[in-house]
Amino acid sequence: MIRNKKKYNIIIFAIILIGMIAFIPSLSSNIINVNNDSKIDDTLIDNEINTKIPTLSKYISTYNDSGGAFNVTLHQSLVNTTKVRIINTSNTDNITFYEKCPTDTNFNTSLINITIEDIYAPNKSFIVEDGNPGGWPNLYDNRYASHFVVASTCWLQNVSVRVWNEAGTNGNLEIQIYNSTWDGENSRSKPNKAYGPNIRVDTIDDINGWWNFTYLHKFLNVSETENNTFFIVLDDDTDNTYWGQVLDTPDPDGSWVFQEIGLNNWFIFTSGPQTVDLGLKFSVAPINSTPNPEDIGMEINNSAVTGYGNVNGSGYWSTTEVLSTTSANLEFNITAEWWDVSCNITEVQINYTKSNILANSFFNTSGNGDDIFWNVTVDDPIDDFKTDLGNYSINFTISSNWTSIQVFNGSKKISSTKWDRGDGWQLVQALGATNGTSWGLNASSTNFISSIGMFVEGVPKNTVNSSDIVRFNSTFLEKINATISEVNLTVYSPSQDFMNYTYINDTSPLTKFINLSDWDVSDNVTAYGIFRIRVFWNNDTTVGFYKENLTIVGNTHLSITYPEQDIDWFSDEYFNITIFYNDTELNTGISSAEIEYNFGAGFKSTNLFDYGNGYYNITIYNWQVRDYSFGLTNIQINTNKTYYVNQTKNYSYYLYNVTTQSIDQDTLGVIRATNATFTVHYMWNDSTPISGADLELISIDPNFISSWKDNGDGRYDLILNTSNVVGKGSNSYEITFNISSLYNETQVYNVYLFVYNRTELIVSYPEQNIDWLSDEYFNITIFYNDTDNEAGISGADIKYNFGAGNQSTNLFDYGNGYYNITIYNWQVRDYGFGLKNIQIYANKIYFENQTNSYTYYLYNATIQLIDQDTLGVIRRTNATFTAHFMCNESSTISGAAL
Repeated sequence: MIRNKKKYNIIIFAIILIGMIAFIPSLSSNIINVNNDSKIDDTLIDNEINTKIPTLSKYISTYNDSGGAFNVTLHQSLVNTTKVRIINTSNTDNITFYEKCPTDTNFNTSLINITIEDIYAPNKSFIVEDGNPGGWPNLYDNRYASHFVVASTCWLQNVSVRVWNEAGTNGNLEIQIYNSTWDGENSRSKPNKAYGPNIRVDTIDDINGWWNFTYLHKFLNVSETENNTFFIVLDDDTDNTYWGQVLDTPDPDGSWVFQEIGLNNWFIFTSGPQTVDLGLKFSVAPINSTPNPEDIGMEINNSAVTGYGNVNGSGYWSTTEVLSTTSANLEFNITAEWWDVSCNITEVQINYTKSNILANSFFNTSGNGDDIFWNVTVDDPIDDFKTDLGNYSINFTISSNWTSIQVFNGSKKISSTKWDRGDGWQLVQALGATNGTSWGLNASSTNFISSIGMFVEGVPKNTVNSSDIVRFNSTFLEKINATISEVNLTVYSPSQDFMNYTYINDTSPLTKFINLSDWDVSDNVTAYGIFRIRVFWNNDTTVGFYKENLTIVGNTHLSITYPEQDIDWFSDEYFNITIFYNDTELNTGISSAEIEYNFGAGFKSTNLFDYGNGYYNITIYNWQVRDYSFGLTNIQINTNKTYYVNQTKNYSYYLYNVTTQSIDQDTLGVIRATNATFTVHYMWNDSTPISGADLELISIDPNFISSWKDNGDGRYDLILNTSNVVGKGSNSYEITFNISSLYNETQVYNVYLFVYNRTELIVSYPEQNIDWLSDEYFNITIFYNDTDNEAGISGADIKYNFGAGNQSTNLFDYGNGYYNITIYNWQVRDYGFGLKNIQIYANKIYFENQTNSYTYYLYNATIQLIDQDTLGVIRRTNATFTAHFMCNESSTISGAAL
């Protein structure tokens, strides 16, 4: 909080009386201040942050370092009570006094306090214009204003104006005061508005001279006008009264006269081209003739003198401005805004301080919870005290948190006093100080860090993975205000005990819990094990130090690089599993790990080979595994190595019994629209049939209608309906299918099916059931037709049989499916007469064979003889004609009908 100025000066005054230095109020003492300008001269220190950044170094279990550079001030003082009389502050020959000062410009003032008493301010009279008038502006219903300036707030006592009024007119002369406003366009003040009511109306008659308005006692507050300027305004509303004017030329005095034209419209008043002054004199009085210094603008060396409340006529002047000179005397000038002020300087007190001295500090602590031990020394000799001044002392400015303080000069302990400034700092004063060497002090303070927190995703952990992001925080004993101090986190690796990660974090102000960093372990760690953590912090006056251990294990990945998962192996095979145990952060293989595996017989570590670089081989003999599992088989593989994450991986595969196959026939030919049946055998390799298997078509023309039958003895029928497929002639259909059974080797079968086109055989000539004679021949025309494609089939094998067996002679192929068969009846007659049926056969490979028949009646050809074809007989007697009926080769035919 900012203290009251007067109270502040009173405190300073009191401190001077007991020989102490001034100090500046700051934060409350329960907050550790690390940014106080009173402690260290900023021009004398290096960049602390840069010098505190840790570099690669071996782990140290203690914390030793330099602290802040602390201000050391040398004090000697002067108290002069010889009275100095200032007769008139308006007389520059009578405003200066001097005080003794060291000639060493580094040994300069830290506080000056001057007491002023018997302040007296007299009344003051002024002449604005008292020359003989050269003109007379008429005040009748006219208002004129003449400006005047005062030094400060005061009383207007008397005003005199040069006027003329004829005898017998009895004018009413009215006086008013206006405040001013600034006319920026013309760079001058002008009347603003009436400053209160009219202050006087006097009746005048028969006057040509000065009229005095006395005992006005009008209060003029300069805060209510511009530039300390007011205007005297005159008018007469009853008769002709004139205000005497004097031309500014040749003696302008800088005063301004305004005439009101229109209500409150003021214009500069001139006589021709000349500005004028109006006859005017006035006097003012201070607020108090023994005023407070503020009322009259009293200053020493252009800085205000302060009064003592309601005590008039006295005050003090205090400054912490650094003053120095080589002339052995400091010069002080006292002035006032009011005129002709007098006063007495009754006491001068000056503290001279040499403050360009720094004491270097060093601290050390052993570990968690241990106090911090401080040593503060002034390295250079002190030889600055002057014999012509008194009250020597050496003041050390140190932290309020330091205790067990001892001041020494060399090996000699020195008596001291101390007091807390209330802003986080205490002053330790070495009493009876002298010039000499080896001045310093020892002290102790509390270790300000109470713990280190290590978290992964909000969970406290002392063991983390190399891929983790570790959040570190530190807990302090109290809230710290650390806007420029930093907490240093350092991590040391276990292998060579060197730092491999450091982090410096600006601490948040006013908090006990400091988030240090989110450390991505993978950015820095190249080896694993127990890491040492150091957190340390100092703000040059307060130190925190804490140690902790953190175990880091390498994040790993176990992969099976060969063979693929879920593939098939058979019971008579062995195979190798190749695994890769990898450090995922360093991207390197982990060799010499412990490997074990289990396929159901317990964990084993045999049949292993370490290739190095993280690769390992495991040989699996399936004839050992089959005693524990068939089908989906799971092998658990474990890897382990100290300071690495253990991994488990499963290798899964399908273990099958070995099987064999056979097929009754792998090629069939069927006529389209009939079923084709393939019979296959599925059995173990010892010929044991496997029933209950599943058939799966792998490749087949989608137009086949398929079905299958399990015969229950390892035989399976694949039945194909060919109704929807086309005959392909010499091209067969290839069908691929497999037969599988759970945990048994699948067998794949390939079969071939020829689909023959359907056909018809038509006897187109001659008509059926007609008569032919045995001495005749005739032609039979047939048409062998591909009914699937409606096309005749040429080149077919045509045979016919009329009783003598199949014949293929007497044939002619017309093409396009038409054929001619010549039948010689004299050949046929040997096999019978009458109704004859000739069987006709048509055959061509990849086509449906056809049979048809031609039926006709075969008659034997005959000849006739008659013994006589003419007879004569007597009526009533028989006449006999003898005729001979025989084949045409003269063989007789008996049994004929007549």
